[in-house]
Amino acid sequence: MRSKAFTLIELLVVVAIIGILAAVGVTTFGGFQEKAKVAAVKQNHKEVTKYLQTELLKCDIGGELSIHTNGGGYKYYINWLTCARRGDGTVFQKQLFDNMANYFHYGKNWKNPFGNEVCMNCNNKDDAFEYFGGAPNTNQVGKMHCWWTGGGRGGGTGYCVSRFGSGSNDILQTTFDANGY
Repeated sequence: MRSKAFTLIELLVVVAIIGILAAVGVTTFGGFQEKAKVAAVKQNHKEVTKYLQTELLKCDIGGELSIHTNGGGYKYYINWLTCARRGDGTVFQKQLFDNMANYFHYGKNWKNPFGNEVCMNCNNKDDAFEYFGGAPNTNQVGKMHCWWTGGGRGGGTGYCVSRFGSGSNDILQTTFDANGY
């Protein structure tokens, strides 16, 4: 009586086919992961810049600001940054923008989708947002920096720059004028 079993050749062919499919699947999956990380950096950039624009525009539509920050390990509301003080000759825009950026840096705890794998020489490698002047370096993939230059009498310019790759052009930049546009 003959037993029904697989031959050694049949088993080797099946193992070879599974190996080929696994090799193709791993490289394809890696590409999907990279695209998802880039999309996450772009989404973080969009959310931060929309929030900053919305807060800066509240004064134009008769609203009031609700700026929160985190200092010394606790969150607090900044009640002296009001729409009434917008044009009083102080560095209002810089203080407003800086405190909102500070809130994202310390209060939101967004994670860098690239984490430790790409971000060399970074402070807080796992954080997606840092409050620094200047665009993230090519070795700071996944980071977003926001800052305001100038000040006084409503002057200066705000910037938010996100790096989604290590190439020199792999950045998103949003610029804000003194009115927040």
